[in-house]
Amino acid sequence: TAEVAIELGYSTVESADGDWLALSALVKRRLDCNNGPLLHASGLAVAGDIEGSLSADGFEVKKAVLYEAKSADSFTSVAEENLRAGKLDAVLFFSARTAETFVNIATESSLLENCKLLEAFCLSPNIAEVANKIDWLRVRVPLRPTRDALYQLLDIN
Repeated sequence: TAEVAIELGYSTVESADGDWLALSALVKRRLDCNNGPLLHASGLAVAGDIEGSLSADGFEVKKAVLYEAKSADSFTSVAEENLRAGKLDAVLFFSARTAETFVNIATESSLLENCKLLEAFCLSPNIAEVANKIDWLRVRVPLRPTRDALYQLLDIN
């Protein structure tokens, strides 16, 4: 999100450590609750209660739901064929919800043995915790929860 904000021309962009608790702490450190309301632009499903956390410290938070992400109930035929044939090396997870969806579909599709041959690249430790509900060859998490840091973990040279 921070990278996109910079690309869109925002002059002041600060990033937390990839989760709502870190973002809440950053807001509390950097902003004064008396300077007006905050806008929380989000999806319908959110990972934590940032509104409650900030409200408890006197912030007025106005939520704007901008999208709803719907979980898939199956893999595409191409994805499933490649998983079954062992043609994939890794899976990238950018959210806990996506990791949970993958785990559920892999379980329902009897693909757990195939996942043991894959590496799971997870944007943050909390995403890795969800992905670790099944066995992988290896689970990797970057030091910083950014897309670029995640991509740097991929050894594709």
